Parts: sequence; structure tokens; C-alpha cells
Amino acid sequence: MPTSLAGRATFVAAIAIFFWGLSRSAEAQGASYRIVAFTGQSAPGGGTYDHFGAPRIGADGTIGFVEVDSRGDGNTSKIYAGLPDVLRLVVSSGDPSPGANLNGGVFQDFQSVSLSKDGLVAFNAGVSRDGYIKGIWAETAGGLKWVADDASCESGGLSISALGPVGFRSGLIGAKGEESPDRTFDVLFFGASGSLTDVLKEDQTLEGKRLRKIYDTSPCPNSVGTVVDVNESGTVALKMTVSPLPSPTPTEAIYAGAPGAPNAVAVQNAAAPGLSDSSYGHLSDKPTIAANGLVAFSSTLNSQGGPASAIFSGFPGAIAPQVLQGATVPTTTDVTFGPLSDAVVNSTGDVIFRAVIEYPNETSRTGIWIQRKTGPAVLVAVSGINLPTPAGLREVTSVDFAGPGSFNDLHEFVFRASFGDDEGIYVADTRPGAPIIFIAQPSRPRDRVTTKSSILVAGIATDDTGIDKVEYTVAHEVSAAKRAAHKRGKRFITSRVKLARGEANWNFKVPLTMGLNLISITATDKLGNVSEAYKVRILRYKRNKPGLK
Repeated sequence: MPTSLAGRATFVAAIAIFFWGLSRSAEAQGASYRIVAFTGQSAPGGGTYDHFGAPRIGADGTIGFVEVDSRGDGNTSKIYAGLPDVLRLVVSSGDPSPGANLNGGVFQDFQSVSLSKDGLVAFNAGVSRDGYIKGIWAETAGGLKWVADDASCESGGLSISALGPVGFRSGLIGAKGEESPDRTFDVLFFGASGSLTDVLKEDQTLEGKRLRKIYDTSPCPNSVGTVVDVNESGTVALKMTVSPLPSPTPTEAIYAGAPGAPNAVAVQNAAAPGLSDSSYGHLSDKPTIAANGLVAFSSTLNSQGGPASAIFSGFPGAIAPQVLQGATVPTTTDVTFGPLSDAVVNSTGDVIFRAVIEYPNETSRTGIWIQRKTGPAVLVAVSGINLPTPAGLREVTSVDFAGPGSFNDLHEFVFRASFGDDEGIYVADTRPGAPIIFIAQPSRPRDRVTTKSSILVAGIATDDTGIDKVEYTVAHEVSAAKRAAHKRGKRFITSRVKLARGEANWNFKVPLTMGLNLISITATDKLGNVSEAYKVRILRYKRNKPGLK
């Protein structure tokens, strides 16, 4: 959503802790928010919205979500997609379901949604036809196309890449042959609809380990989980359980890379990088992969007195911890991060994650935070804050996001917020704003009129990514006599750019000439954003000696 730094409406969220919880009076930079859909609003195709599934966002900013209407005799569901101002109805309960094995069937309900780079939708759905059948469909230029059905109700959540291929886990009954007709075997399918390939199979050997299970969040995919994340390049990230040969003991592992030959990124009980005396515990069910191959995930930790969980990200082979459980929440003094989960990364290395924050009085709240490439973690949304709604600001009771497919390289993040019985889908523009400069000295107007030959200028620069540097220039007024000596003499001569001492807390001393001295100060944050110039006018005058006129 294109906006200018000067014109964008920035929602300011903050945490200042009192004994009872979260104060709304302190401020820290957050994100700007845009309402996509809200309970009671008119919906494309007629009717009004009721409740929402966890939304996802594509590389181009297209948003997709399931809406469930429980106000009638039975639940009906629909899928909507599009840019925030131009949503369209994709498919609805009762619509015919295409597919050679599903002629005569109609869609009954919808589960997970995924989006391609050009805004097309893929989804899981249940179909009524001679019973209840689960399946996967994807949009094409010619309409909906059936990808796969699964009478055993074992298909996992799916992800669709920018190039069109889909990746999903399925449990195939009797996949090993007649000797085990009742056993379900895990298989990862990948490819374009109509030409799927079983790229990973249970019991195969992968990097010297026996693949035992391709992780699924539930036997039937009615949760917000996604089993495999597929990026725009067609590479994947997924969780599996494996057995290091010859040991039969299953171990959790996260893999990323080519669909048929991914590499291990993290393995349960292996040493956790960057953390002494700690090893991976329970690994995230939903690892994510960015367009350039960066991976992010959460993990509990096995450690003696160290953090109990952490958010990790990086390229395979260069994973590093980003946020630790037990760390102090930025802008607070005695509030800490509790359990960490559900991390998603974009190509710049920014990581959005879910966290419980814990207060000294043993209360807690659940929120969503962003850890940028540099600087401290910044709040995106948390239960208890106010968010804009069609009826004005309202207090949020809970926030949630889908993990994979919720954060793109445009720095747009999509999430669901609840307000009691009402719900909304929001897009947060997480691009950091420019730094802000405050002047502490000289603070009063009378301090800016002086007879001194120099003056100390000091202040504070704030930004949620951190301050890289503060610079200044001084324009000294040229005396009238000197200007008169030159036919085109300039009134001011500006100094070269100079570096202040310090960063967030900075100061510098300026020599003053008689007349006006115009000081211009700018701050640059860790991402290269430059503040608007702060102008300080200092007037130096000459005091007449006693007895002289």
C-alpha cells in the first residue's frame, strides 16, 4: 500500500508498565493499520461479514481469507481475495466443485487459503458428494481447477508459490501395497495441478536419516496451520520427524530447500546456534521460508538456566537466535517475553513472531512483534491495545496470525484481531518511519540569544530500529559590511556536514559568528531512513561596554 512517510497515519502503540498492566499513555513507534474486512460490513457478492479464518497475503499485496457465517440455521463459508479496496468473492458454500472424481458435488466448507504472486488462490475444502470428501483446488485463468482429493481426510494445509506449483502433505492409505492396506503413509506432493509428483515419502532415506512423518497440525486441516511453506522460487520449508540411522528413535527436524532434496536446518536435541549450553527442544510446527531462502522458526530449548524458547532465522547453515524468552520487552523495565511461537520472515530478514509477555504481578498478554534486521523488537499488536474499527477505536481482546504466507517483501503483514463478538482483518504496514529528533539544550527561546562565542547543542534521537548517526550543518550569517564588499555576496555561508558525538543521545559544540547562526540537524536510523531536518536559530550579539554609546 503506497504511502509517504509524511502522509501516512501511524498507529502509535506502546508499553509502559504499571502494577495492573499495560498503560496506553507511553508511546513507541509501531505500524500503520488498514482495515480489510470487519464483522457487519458489506461483503462482495452480497450480505455482511460474520467471522474470519486467519488471513494470508501474497507477494503483490493480495489478501485471501475464509469467512464463516454462523447466523443462520447452519454455518456457511466463503473465500474472499483481492487488494484491500477491491476484494472479490472467490467461491462459496453450495457452489459446484470441479474435478473428475467430484462431479455433482458441492463445496461445503473451506479451511486454509494460500496465494500466488499474481493474486490467485489455492485452498482446502470439504465437498458433499456421496458423503464428505476433502480436496484441494487452485484458481487458474480459466477458473477453479481441482488439484487433489483425499477421502481419508488426511490432507494437510497447503501453500502455493508465485510460479503456480502447490505443495501439500497427504496421508495415503495402503501406499506401501497390499501388505499394509490399513496403514496411512505420509507423502509430500509438489508441482502444478494436474502434474503432481510425490517428492518425499515416508520410510525413504534423507541425508542419512529415515523419514518417518511429514508433520501435520491435525488429521483434518481445519486449523490455521500450513504443513509446507513454498516461496516464489519453488523451494520449501517444512517440519518432519526422522530417525538417524540405525536408531529407530524419531526426532523432530526442520528442512528447507528443493522439494525433493531439502536440507536439515534444525534438528531436535542438536546444539542451538548462538546459545551456549542449549539445544533445540520442540521445533515449530510451521517454519517459513522467504523468497530469497531465509528461514524462520521458533523452538523450545533444552538448557540449564538459559532461555526456555527462542525465535531463530537465517539462511540454512547460518541460523541465529533473534529473540529469547526471558528477555526484557523493549520500552519496559520489568516485563519479559514469555513463550515464543509462530515466526515468519521476509527477504529483508525482518521476522514477525507471536509472544506472550509476562508482567511482575503474574498477568500476561499475547501479542505480535516484529524483529527487524537491526534494532530492538517492536510491537505490532497485543491484546489490550486499541485498534481502529469502523465504529472508532476499540480495545482488542485477542490477536492471531497464520504464520506462513502472512508477511511479504512489501513489509505488509496481515492478521486477525478480535473485539469480543466482533472480528477484523488488518494489514499492517511495518516499514519503519523516519527517526525523530528532540532538542534538550538550548531548550528555552532566551537561551538561543547569546553573547557567547560558542554554544553546546544536545538532544535525543529516537527510532525503533536504532540510530546510526546524527549530523549537522551550520549556516553563519555574513556581516553587512562583508556582503557590501562583494556585489553578489551571500547572506549565509554553510559549513560542511559534521558528525555529532553520540547517537541516540547526542551533542556537539558550535562556534558562533555575530548575527544569525542557523543549525540544521538530521538523524539516520539503522535502515538508512533520514529524519526531517530540525532547525535551531541562534543569535549572537555584541554587548556594549558600560559608558559607550
